Amino acid sequence: MSESRQEITNTQSQGSMRQQTDAGIAAQSIRDSQAQQIEQVVTSQLGGVDLDALAAQLATLRAAMREEPDDPDRDIIIGNVAQAEKAARQHDPGPVAEHLRAAGKWAVGIAEKIGVGVAAAAIKAAIGI
Repeated sequence: MSESRQEITNTQSQGSMRQQTDAGIAAQSIRDSQAQQIEQVVTSQLGGVDLDALAAQLATLRAAMREEPDDPDRDIIIGNVAQAEKAARQHDPGPVAEHLRAAGKWAVGIAEKIGVGVAAAAIKAAIGI
């Protein structure tokens, strides 16, 4: 997952100031700055996905994954999907992206196979494919 740390301090501007990132995890601050307009833009690596819809699809994905042959790696991936689902229900996109990235390509394959397109797209976005 990409991380971004940006800071603007002690700045004087006659116009507007804009700070933007598209990182999954972002820490941004503007301090002691004088501007007519200040804008901060932080977009999630998930691309604005509906987190409630994603949480529902991740629950479906988890259930389908449990039907796959038993394997320790499968259980780890299911755990990451469960963590992503929990974070999505809490509307916290940073951990959602982090756990979906850890779930990886196998999770994408299962998501596509069972037709949970929002989940498949979110996982692809998280892993950068």
